[in-house]
Amino acid sequence: MSSPPPDRGTKPDTALFEGDPDADTGPVFVVRPNGEETAETHAPNSTMVAPIPAEESYASRFTAPLTVDPRATKVKSLGIQPAKVLAIVGALVLVAALVFLLFHVFDDVSSDADGESITAATAQPADQDKLQGILPQGYVAGSCTPAELSKGALAKVSCTANADAGGPPNANYTLVADTSALRATFDGIVASARQVNCPGNIQSPGPWRRNAAPQLVAGTVFCGFRGDVPIVAWTDDADLLVSSVDGAEAGPNLDLLYTWWRGHL
Repeated sequence: MSSPPPDRGTKPDTALFEGDPDADTGPVFVVRPNGEETAETHAPNSTMVAPIPAEESYASRFTAPLTVDPRATKVKSLGIQPAKVLAIVGALVLVAALVFLLFHVFDDVSSDADGESITAATAQPADQDKLQGILPQGYVAGSCTPAELSKGALAKVSCTANADAGGPPNANYTLVADTSALRATFDGIVASARQVNCPGNIQSPGPWRRNAAPQLVAGTVFCGFRGDVPIVAWTDDADLLVSSVDGAEAGPNLDLLYTWWRGHL
């Protein structure tokens, strides 16, 4: 009994192929774009391949200019309208202008609501007259003018040179409302100067008395310097008056200023 032929596997349907499917494949016949053939002979099983157009070859793609087909892209709107932006900017500018105006108006016009300072025009005529009546002697008419009031002040004047011997070239006199304002105003003057004892080694600040009533303290006196300029300040407790007189580098010195003060109590 003979053996069956070796199984070569299932073959494709031969009807789908031309010729023997087991035959060797011949050279592929290719026609170049210029019409030249790649082989002089044609094998029976050679396959005709259509030529590749020159414009579609890969080589032409590297040498041909690059072309781009732009597409219109719609820009997304953020929903901000120019008219609204201008309106907002205009409103901010207007608010800034109003704030600037109000700041300068209230800065120029002092108010007594916070108790810091008020203008000299608010001093009552009676208080102004009282202050003028208790100023030290030696001031000619027009040498003392109303000044800006500090907290608790009823009236205040700034004076130029006193005409008496050793008189101060500059002075400030303040009429206050009560003893609290008297102390606060005087303490502010003391804090602005370098403290020294008054001439004759008199305590500074310390109590002073009038010769007519040595048993009574009339007020407090202070001697000091602002830089090289001497200063004498004092309170008159009965009149609620705070006074401050300045010397000068050219004179009078502290001794002369203190002597003038003792003679004008």
